[in-house]
Amino acid sequence: MFDAEWRVVWPDGSVHWLHGRGKAPRDEEGRPQRMLGAVIDITERKQLEEQLRQSQKMEAIGRLAGGVAHDFNNLLTVITAYGDFIAASMDVDDPHQSDLNEIRCAADRASLLTQQLLAFSRRQVVRPQVLDINAIVTEMARMLARLIGDDVTLKVDLAENAGATVSDAGQMHQVLMNLVVNARDAMPGGGKLT
Repeated sequence: MFDAEWRVVWPDGSVHWLHGRGKAPRDEEGRPQRMLGAVIDITERKQLEEQLRQSQKMEAIGRLAGGVAHDFNNLLTVITAYGDFIAASMDVDDPHQSDLNEIRCAADRASLLTQQLLAFSRRQVVRPQVLDINAIVTEMARMLARLIGDDVTLKVDLAENAGATVSDAGQMHQVLMNLVVNARDAMPGGGKLT
């Protein structure tokens, strides 16, 4: 009796998996007389099994990312709260204000990362709707200015005919924040972001 799988390369270069199963009837002296069995192409099954394994890995990674992001988000809440307490107790012209601002900006950036991880782990449902781009930029301007810090100036210059788009509001906010953070990081010596 035999039962085996093996990999074969077809003449056209494509890779296939075959499964063979059968038996060899023997004579009175134990010598095989002939071979009875079948061989089938199981390439599609192998591909589906690999897709399932990859899907299970991604699901496990998503659960892990969600757990880490949730715990990290709790730590960031503490860091941000203590940063706000310290800022409230300091004079506006205290030389350590800029250091504190860097800590708060780093916490904001880390918070954006945790939001992305949480969205990935939840497999967040996209809810497209008609959005006014100018309204989104205006709504986020104050937070974006705080996000980029004091050494980069944010100038909001809205187009009168920007129009609308169909998109998920959360994803549009995320895109805008990513663009602003990347622009800020590209200006380590400060500058102007329009």
